[in-house]
Amino acid sequence: MNKKCSKCKTLKNPKEFYSKNSKHCKSCVSEAVARMPKKEFKKNCSKCGGPWDDSSHYSWCKNCARKYIVLWREKNYEHFYKQVAARNLEIRKEVLAYYSPGGIVQCVCCSIPNYEFMTIEHSSGNGSKHRKELKRHGVNFLKWLKAQGFPPGYEVLCFNCQYALGTYGKCPHGKTANYAWRKKRFAYELA
Repeated sequence: MNKKCSKCKTLKNPKEFYSKNSKHCKSCVSEAVARMPKKEFKKNCSKCGGPWDDSSHYSWCKNCARKYIVLWREKNYEHFYKQVAARNLEIRKEVLAYYSPGGIVQCVCCSIPNYEFMTIEHSSGNGSKHRKELKRHGVNFLKWLKAQGFPPGYEVLCFNCQYALGTYGKCPHGKTANYAWRKKRFAYELA
């Protein structure tokens, strides 16, 4: 049984309609859609009316989005920075555990187990230069190590052992630097 399109007034097979209740055939609907004017997407910020680019927050310009973020962080200071601190601590523990022998966070030299005292040592001794090239220090350097898939050439040392190796070339616990240590004016031979 054929169905009559109310637009073109021709009898057509029911399969040429989108649904059983459609009044217009598919070709008439397609023509109507093609004739519709294209809607211009709003190119202004919905907050300030200034120019907007699609790389920013929803329909806000970058300035409005930035202001909103700053205000939100001020209102939610405790909540936001507790989350940041917790995330940074989690990353720190993960990186330290990876570079520690056996996955247990401890100094390679003296075996102190407190993660609060641990640092990442560049085995080649070029840590300061490397971090300056990367422009990453502290937790940002640890994030970089994680993002790079934990590259080789790093080990975990406590602050004391790290300082002794860098300053004197050897640690009181017996570990010696396998790189040319920097001679400082107050460096002297350890007993």
